[in-house]
Amino acid sequence: MLPEFGNHFLQSYYERLNFSLEKFRYTLTLEHINKRLLDVMNRDPLTGVNNRMAYENKEAHLQSEINSESVAPFAIAMFDINSLKLINDSYGHEAGDEYLLRSCHLLCQVFKHSPVYRVGGDEFIAVLTGEDYANRDALEKHLNESMSPYSSTLPLPPDYISAACGIAVYDPSSDTNVSDVVNRADEAMYKDKAAKKGLTK
Repeated sequence: MLPEFGNHFLQSYYERLNFSLEKFRYTLTLEHINKRLLDVMNRDPLTGVNNRMAYENKEAHLQSEINSESVAPFAIAMFDINSLKLINDSYGHEAGDEYLLRSCHLLCQVFKHSPVYRVGGDEFIAVLTGEDYANRDALEKHLNESMSPYSSTLPLPPDYISAACGIAVYDPSSDTNVSDVVNRADEAMYKDKAAKKGLTK
């Protein structure tokens, strides 16, 4: 009787163990699928950088840190890619997509320590912290030196990249919302765009 009881006990134990392992594997698979889905939801399908949804999540996180007075120094960099409509209309949307990819690659290369977000058709935002925050002026200068002069006429050079850029720093003495910083960056970007187009006096 004892050996039979022992075998039954072992079989029951292995069955429970297998059930627990299967449940664990199933949980791990679900977690992996959820992470992959979240990653897909937060990625721009063309450029592979973060999308508007991801940026809104980042902005909400920054806002919560501002509200709790625990935010680290940061700056918002806004970019508007020039001449996209000209390229789309003249060479087709495939050429426009290639131009966006080339432009996005340059932004990511220059601001390589910061998350870059595509928030519109030709609009990008980077949240600068740490090393990129400390070197923001030099990085903006490097970006401008790496781009082509603005052009509204054809033909464009094959490596043409032109973008307006505006950077604003979070000021804890006056800024109560992330949008305060975003609005200043937006204003600086449009001033830069006007200057590059030769519209300023």
